[in-house]
Amino acid sequence: MKKLFAPLLFILAALVLGGCGSNTAVMTAGLRADLVRLQRASNGDVQVTWRVQNPNVVGYVLTRSIIKLTLDGVPVGTLASQERIGIPSMNQAERTAVLTIANPAAGAAIEQALARGSASYAMHATIWMLVVDQEFEKFTLTATGTVPAGAE
Repeated sequence: MKKLFAPLLFILAALVLGGCGSNTAVMTAGLRADLVRLQRASNGDVQVTWRVQNPNVVGYVLTRSIIKLTLDGVPVGTLASQERIGIPSMNQAERTAVLTIANPAAGAAIEQALARGSASYAMHATIWMLVVDQEFEKFTLTATGTVPAGAE
């Protein structure tokens, strides 16, 4: 009996502590992000509306996001937000943010997209999700597609 105590204690500790690891992939399974609209605001800013879709039965609170955006194969800039976004279960949430334009080539790609009325896009979003109290999990979402573009 004494010989079994140490191995059983070790196995029990491994099982208990094994559950302490991050399960971000499980928590964020099914979440999708995409672009809804690219537009030039009346003040000249380029605004991007993006959406997060939640097909899960639990709601989420996103606390921070950084989105890198490519239009027609050209990296055009970044959207950054510290705004909390509540996403109810089996629902979606949209946010509009001002695009920080990367460089003059990015500006030209944006102008072409606005003139055409649409653009192919790729986005890479890094998002922080509130888990409990002040504990956050960081995860990424990527998407590609076509986004409508135009004036406000």
